[in-house]
Formats: sequence, structure tokens, C-alpha cells
Amino acid sequence: MKVSQSLGGSIVQILVVLCFTAIAQAQDYFGMKYAEPVIHSEAFDPIYGRRAEDQIRIGEFIYSRLWRWNSLLNLEPDLCVSLPEIIRDGKSKNGISCTLKPNIKWPDGHSLTSDDIEFTIEVYKNNGKAYLKEACENTIFRRIDDENFELLPKGEIGEFAFKTQLAFAKIQIFPKHKFVQPYLTAQDAYVKRPLGSGPFQLEATSVKGVKTELLFRRNQYSTEGSPKFKINEIKAVTEPSFSNQMSDIRTLNANSYEAGDHKIDLLIEEISNLGLIRELKTRGHLTDQRYARNSWTALALNTRKDHLNSTAFRIQLDNAIDDKKIIKNFFPDGAKDITGPFIRDYGIYVDSLRDRAAPAGEIIEHFKKQGYIINKNNQLVWIDPSTGKNSKVEFRLIFNRDFVVSGSREEHALKHIIEQYTNLGIKIIRDGLSQGAFSEKMSDSTYWDMAFVRYTFGWDNNITPLFTFGNYTGYRNSQLLNELKIYEKSREAAKKRSGERIHQHCYDNVPYLFLWHVDPEMYYRSIIDNVTITPMTFFTSIGQWSVSPR
Repeated sequence: MKVSQSLGGSIVQILVVLCFTAIAQAQDYFGMKYAEPVIHSEAFDPIYGRRAEDQIRIGEFIYSRLWRWNSLLNLEPDLCVSLPEIIRDGKSKNGISCTLKPNIKWPDGHSLTSDDIEFTIEVYKNNGKAYLKEACENTIFRRIDDENFELLPKGEIGEFAFKTQLAFAKIQIFPKHKFVQPYLTAQDAYVKRPLGSGPFQLEATSVKGVKTELLFRRNQYSTEGSPKFKINEIKAVTEPSFSNQMSDIRTLNANSYEAGDHKIDLLIEEISNLGLIRELKTRGHLTDQRYARNSWTALALNTRKDHLNSTAFRIQLDNAIDDKKIIKNFFPDGAKDITGPFIRDYGIYVDSLRDRAAPAGEIIEHFKKQGYIINKNNQLVWIDPSTGKNSKVEFRLIFNRDFVVSGSREEHALKHIIEQYTNLGIKIIRDGLSQGAFSEKMSDSTYWDMAFVRYTFGWDNNITPLFTFGNYTGYRNSQLLNELKIYEKSREAAKKRSGERIHQHCYDNVPYLFLWHVDPEMYYRSIIDNVTITPMTFFTSIGQWSVSPR
């Protein structure tokens, strides 16, 4: 999950810039350059890294997994020949049986075998983040031969097979021969220069002040991609300014693009100059592709604060926002309104719920019933029944300036929301913050009242962090927590029913004002072929991308 920063692994707002160059020495050799807003020092650390966007994408270059998520949100084989077979004893699901692809090699020529899988499990048992560590601790590895092995449950069977499949879609496989023991610290040399079985390997690192440049070269033993015109070199460089990245597209014009004078080869969403993009598409220079993303935008409400600690008050704040009107005016290209923490595309949704929207006069009447008045200056005022003292209602609303970019649709939508609250006599203090400051202030419950955020979730729709270790709103409800436990343990129909109860609870109690869901669109040069986008990680299929000069 992610909220304008990394929260347990997932994406908010990012622009990726790619530049392809044909290398003169060989016609079929192409290099690629892309920009990250930041490359963290622990970006190569597969265990203790912060799971930020740069680490996730770099991990896709370097590492392989037993299986992985594809662009259709389904598991597909990676190192394995096929998805695992479930081992049955006639009544229950005991574990899973796996077969590695034959003749897999590490970039240094060593064979990748079942021993590496067993060793990786031991590394995660001895190190690492709670979820993957727990999955490995509950796993018994049974080696059959170099290519075949079984993963069996330790203790109760439960949902072992299912959970193991999910876990090993995330676990990056380590080379046993590069380790002295199954431990990994942030100081180990391996972290700074990792070796994986992915399509690319880290060749060189250059750090100059705040600028970082990484060079990746194709793994000579990688079988991904066509032999002709495949991408053989990647450079990752830092460009911390979102505005500077955006300027590359703004300064372009179609004529300079045709002349080959361009900087942008691929970018993801948040494009201010859509007119230019359409022109470049018409001329055949750019291709666009919309991809699914399990994310939504919301106003997080600090339920510890006065007024916001009242469910009745929060409902009226929700009534003030007409999501459908916002989508019509600012997101005409694919946004959908939502009423809770699940989105329609993922099979868990309460379709009977409707977006709340009410006239300002009706909302003010509800406020009056709750003990509020509108003073002569058209300000909403709370009268304390115990003391008779009154106080104006005002809230500090924080947002990440890299998410709410000047001139973007998010900025227009946020201005509209603030205008609706102003019409109710509520004073809103806008507080745009840098990425780092936003992350810091979100953790300070005394600083903010509302936060304009976008969360992105993993394939398992794990929203539990919203109300546990990632509970920025402070909303606590024992019934909800119990239901979340049921949801995590359930599958298929039972999981859907539990998820719908969670969705209904969030709609009724409004810890967040759920706004909309958008499937983003990416644009890339028409010479790039075989591009598929994996929503959560983006570069999963990078080994199969190619360039066809025309």
C-alpha cells in the first residue's frame, strides 16, 4: 500500500522518462535511459529497503521470482516452468509442488537450482519484513532434485498453498554461492552490488552530489525477449524535480520530435500538455496504453481532532463533495467514483451504495441540528453546550506537491473540494508540502486535519494497514478489526462477503472521504514494441521489450 510515499510497498504519483538510443557498434543493440525522482541509498537492498518505487523497479531489473503478477493481475511463471501444483492427501491441500525451468544460470555462469530456493527461504527466515519472513518461517522446504522441490506447511495447513503462492510472487531469489551464511545486513557488499537472475544486472554506480546514475546491462543468460532489437542497456538517473521532468514534454513540439530532437520516449500519466500528446499520436510518433492500478484517491480525516471525531459531522463533509461532478469536469477520460476502500474492478464492492451528494443548504441544516451555527461572517461556528463558548471551524489540509502538480487535474479537483467546504463556512488552510515533508507531517497527528492522498494496494487488496500500522486517521473500531482478520483468512466467496462488510462499514463511518479511482495511461515512442505494463511494479516484463527502428 502506498500514500504519496511508500507504505508497505506500493505507488502514488510518479513520472518516468525513458530515452532510447541505437548504439553504433551493433544495429540490434539499444540502450534505455529513464529518470527516477529519487534513488534511495538502499535501493538495492532486497530485505531491508523501504520498498519505494525506485527499489521496486530496480528489483525488477535484477531479480527473478518463482512466479509473478502479469498485466492482467494474474500469476504467471517466472523461474518455474508453470504455476505450482497443489499437493493433496485426498482431503486437504498440504502444500505445493514446483519445477524450475531447465538450465537457468546466474549472470556469473553458476547454475540456479533448488538449493538457491532453499537458501533464499533461510535468508528470509533470518532477516526481513514481517509478511515474507512469516511466510518462510511457516514453510518446510523439501528438495527432490536440482529442478524439483515442494513447499509444505509447518503446523496447521489453513490457507498455506494460497498464501505461499502470493508470498513467492514477491520473494526475490538469492544466489547461495554468493553468501557465506544465510544472513543479510544493510552493510553487506552484496547489497551494494547484488547478483540476481533477472534480465538486467547492475554494472556501475555514479554518485555526484544529489545526482545518481546507475548502469544496468542485460544478463547474458536471460532468455527473455527476442534476440533482435532487444534492449541491452539501461541507465537510471535521478531527477528529483517533478516539474523538471514535466518540462521535457512541455518544451517539445511536433516538428522537433520529427527531427529527432526529443528527450521523452516513455512517460506515465499526469500530462499537462495533452494537446501535444494527441498531435504526436496523430503523426505516429507516440503510442498510448491504459493499464489497471489498484488505487484510489481520498481525503484522509484525522478523527482525533475536534469535529472530525464525530461520525455525523464526517458524513456531512462527504455529502458536500459531488464526486460525479468532479469526475465529469476534471477526469473525463476514465475515472470512476468509489464509496469505500475497494474499487469496482477487483470484485469486492457494494454496488447498492451510492455516492453521497447534497445541496449546501441541506448540509447546513444538518450542522445546525448538531449544535453548529452560521455567524454573520458566514463562518461555521461550534457552540460548546457545556460552556457556551463558540469557536470557528477550520481545518489544515495537507497534500503532496508532487501529487497535486500545478495545473493538473488533481489540483483543479482539490480546489473544487475546498470551494465546497468554504461555501459551508468551513475555513480550509491549504498546506502543500514536498514529498519528504508530507511523509513526516502525516505521521504527526497534531499537525494536520485533512490529507489529500492516493493509496495503491497490492494484488491481495490488503487494506488492513489503513487501520493498523498505517492508521494515519486514528480511526479505531473493534468490529472493523475483527472483520479485517476474517477477510485476511478467507478466500473467494467468503472473502468477497467479508470485504463487502468492510466496505459498508467504511461507508457508514467515514474515516476517509473516498473520492475516485483512475486507471492511468502511459505514452511511449512508437518504435518500442512488446510493451506490457504490470500495474504495481511497471517493469516486470522489461526483458521482453524491444525496439524496432523505422
